[in-house]
Amino acid sequence: MQFDDDADLDTSQIEDRRGSAGGGQRRPGLAAGGGAAGLIVAALGPSDGGDSAPADNRALEDSCRRGTDANARDDCRIVGVVDSVQTYWTSEYRRRGASYRSAPTRFFTGDTSTACGGATSAAGPFYCPGDRKVYIDLGFFDDLRTRFGAKGGPFAEA
Repeated sequence: MQFDDDADLDTSQIEDRRGSAGGGQRRPGLAAGGGAAGLIVAALGPSDGGDSAPADNRALEDSCRRGTDANARDDCRIVGVVDSVQTYWTSEYRRRGASYRSAPTRFFTGDTSTACGGATSAAGPFYCPGDRKVYIDLGFFDDLRTRFGAKGGPFAEA
Protein backbone atom coordinates (compact mmCIF):
# COMPACT_ATOMS: atom_id res chain seq x y z
CA MET A 1 0.00 0.00 0.00
CA GLN A 2 1.55 3.28 -1.14
CA PHE A 3 0.36 6.86 -0.93
CA ASP A 4 1.10 9.49 -3.56
CA ASP A 5 4.31 11.13 -2.28
CA ASP A 6 2.83 14.60 -2.84
CA ALA A 7 -0.51 13.93 -1.13
CA ASP A 8 -1.38 16.28 1.73
CA LEU A 9 -2.18 14.60 5.04
CA ASP A 10 -4.78 16.13 7.34
CA THR A 11 -4.39 15.26 11.03
CA SER A 12 -7.51 17.20 12.08
CA GLN A 13 -9.60 14.01 12.35
CA ILE A 14 -7.06 12.41 14.72
CA GLU A 15 -6.93 12.85 18.49
CA ASP A 16 -3.42 11.77 19.45
CA ARG A 17 -3.63 10.65 23.08
CA ARG A 18 -0.59 8.39 23.04
CA GLY A 19 1.34 8.82 26.25
CA SER A 20 -1.32 11.06 27.87
CA ALA A 21 -3.36 10.43 31.02
CA GLY A 22 -5.79 7.62 30.27
CA GLY A 23 -3.67 6.75 27.27
CA GLY A 24 -1.28 4.30 28.88
CA GLN A 25 2.38 4.18 27.96
CA ARG A 26 3.71 4.97 24.52
CA ARG A 27 4.46 1.90 22.39
CA PRO A 28 5.60 1.76 18.78
CA GLY A 29 3.50 0.01 16.21
CA LEU A 30 0.39 0.32 14.09
CA ALA A 31 -3.30 -0.39 14.21
CA ALA A 32 -6.36 0.30 12.12
CA GLY A 33 -9.15 -1.43 10.36
CA GLY A 34 -11.81 -3.46 12.16
CA GLY A 35 -13.34 -0.55 14.07
CA ALA A 36 -13.49 1.52 10.93
CA ALA A 37 -16.38 -0.68 9.78
CA GLY A 38 -18.56 1.47 12.02
CA LEU A 39 -17.82 4.36 9.69
CA ILE A 40 -19.37 2.45 6.82
CA VAL A 41 -22.66 1.47 8.43
CA ALA A 42 -23.71 4.64 10.23
CA ALA A 43 -23.95 8.35 9.68
CA LEU A 44 -21.81 9.73 12.43
CA GLY A 45 -21.78 12.95 14.37
CA PRO A 46 -19.22 14.76 16.44
CA SER A 47 -19.26 14.15 20.15
CA ASP A 48 -17.01 14.80 23.09
CA GLY A 49 -17.41 11.38 24.81
CA GLY A 50 -14.72 9.53 26.68
CA ASP A 51 -12.15 11.51 28.62
CA SER A 52 -12.19 15.23 27.99
CA ALA A 53 -8.48 16.07 28.14
CA PRO A 54 -7.46 17.87 24.95
CA ALA A 55 -5.36 15.94 22.50
CA ASP A 56 -1.91 17.33 21.72
CA ASN A 57 -1.49 16.76 18.01
CA ARG A 58 1.55 18.98 17.48
CA ALA A 59 4.01 16.11 17.08
CA LEU A 60 1.64 14.28 14.74
CA GLU A 61 1.01 17.45 12.71
CA ASP A 62 4.75 18.06 12.41
CA SER A 63 5.52 14.46 11.41
CA CYS A 64 2.58 13.63 9.13
CA ARG A 65 2.37 16.24 6.38
CA ARG A 66 2.77 14.46 3.04
CA GLY A 67 2.30 11.10 1.38
CA THR A 68 6.02 10.48 1.77
CA ASP A 69 5.46 10.54 5.54
CA ALA A 70 2.57 8.06 5.19
CA ASN A 71 4.85 5.77 3.19
CA ALA A 72 7.57 5.94 5.85
CA ARG A 73 5.72 5.99 9.19
CA ASP A 74 3.01 3.70 10.54
CA ASP A 75 1.10 6.45 12.39
CA CYS A 76 1.17 8.71 9.33
CA ARG A 77 -0.09 5.85 7.17
CA ILE A 78 -3.11 5.53 9.46
CA VAL A 79 -3.66 9.30 9.18
CA GLY A 80 -3.73 8.82 5.40
CA VAL A 81 -6.19 5.94 5.71
CA VAL A 82 -8.47 7.99 7.98
CA ASP A 83 -8.27 10.90 5.50
CA SER A 84 -9.21 8.57 2.65
CA VAL A 85 -12.16 7.04 4.51
CA GLN A 86 -13.51 10.43 5.58
CA THR A 87 -13.11 11.89 2.08
CA TYR A 88 -14.83 8.91 0.45
CA TRP A 89 -17.87 8.92 2.74
CA THR A 90 -18.23 12.72 2.64
CA SER A 91 -18.33 12.55 -1.16
CA GLU A 92 -20.62 9.51 -1.29
CA TYR A 93 -23.15 11.00 1.11
CA ARG A 94 -23.07 14.31 -0.79
CA ARG A 95 -23.64 12.45 -4.07
CA ARG A 96 -26.77 10.93 -2.52
CA GLY A 97 -28.03 14.27 -1.21
CA ALA A 98 -27.15 13.62 2.42
CA SER A 99 -24.56 14.87 4.89
CA TYR A 100 -21.85 12.66 6.35
CA ARG A 101 -20.86 13.50 9.89
CA SER A 102 -17.31 12.28 10.41
CA ALA A 103 -16.05 10.18 13.31
CA PRO A 104 -12.81 11.35 14.86
CA THR A 105 -10.15 8.70 15.36
CA ARG A 106 -8.35 8.57 18.69
CA PHE A 107 -4.85 7.13 18.87
CA PHE A 108 -4.13 5.75 22.32
CA THR A 109 -1.62 3.47 23.97
CA GLY A 110 -2.42 0.74 26.47
CA ASP A 111 -5.83 1.89 27.69
CA THR A 112 -8.30 4.73 27.29
CA SER A 113 -11.71 5.89 28.47
CA THR A 114 -14.61 5.89 26.01
CA ALA A 115 -18.35 6.48 26.23
CA CYS A 116 -18.59 2.69 25.81
CA GLY A 117 -16.43 2.13 28.91
CA GLY A 118 -12.74 1.56 29.45
CA ALA A 119 -10.79 -0.01 26.62
CA THR A 120 -7.38 -1.59 26.31
CA SER A 121 -5.17 -2.41 23.37
CA ALA A 122 -6.42 -6.02 23.64
CA ALA A 123 -9.77 -4.89 22.19
CA GLY A 124 -8.14 -3.95 18.90
CA PRO A 125 -9.42 -1.06 16.79
CA PHE A 126 -13.10 -0.32 17.39
CA TYR A 127 -15.91 2.17 16.90
CA CYS A 128 -17.85 3.40 19.94
CA PRO A 129 -21.39 4.53 19.03
CA GLY A 130 -21.74 6.27 22.41
CA ASP A 131 -19.25 8.99 21.47
CA ARG A 132 -19.05 8.33 17.73
CA LYS A 133 -15.29 7.82 17.68
CA VAL A 134 -12.91 5.21 16.33
CA TYR A 135 -10.25 4.06 18.81
CA ILE A 136 -6.91 2.66 17.74
CA ASP A 137 -3.98 1.53 19.86
CA LEU A 138 -1.10 1.87 17.44
CA GLY A 139 0.63 -1.13 19.00
CA PHE A 140 -2.20 -3.55 18.28
CA PHE A 141 -0.97 -4.87 14.92
CA ASP A 142 2.60 -5.01 16.20
CA ASP A 143 1.28 -7.32 18.94
CA LEU A 144 -0.48 -9.43 16.31
CA ARG A 145 2.78 -9.74 14.36
CA THR A 146 5.10 -10.41 17.28
CA ARG A 147 2.85 -12.50 19.53
CA PHE A 148 0.69 -14.30 16.99
CA GLY A 149 2.68 -14.31 13.74
CA ALA A 150 0.23 -12.20 11.69
CA LYS A 151 1.57 -11.25 8.25
CA GLY A 152 -1.21 -9.11 6.72
CA GLY A 153 0.91 -6.01 6.20
CA PRO A 154 -0.15 -2.38 5.77
CA PHE A 155 -3.07 -3.05 3.42
CA ALA A 156 -4.70 -5.51 5.83
CA GLU A 157 -4.04 -3.14 8.73
CA ALA A 158 -5.79 -0.30 6.90
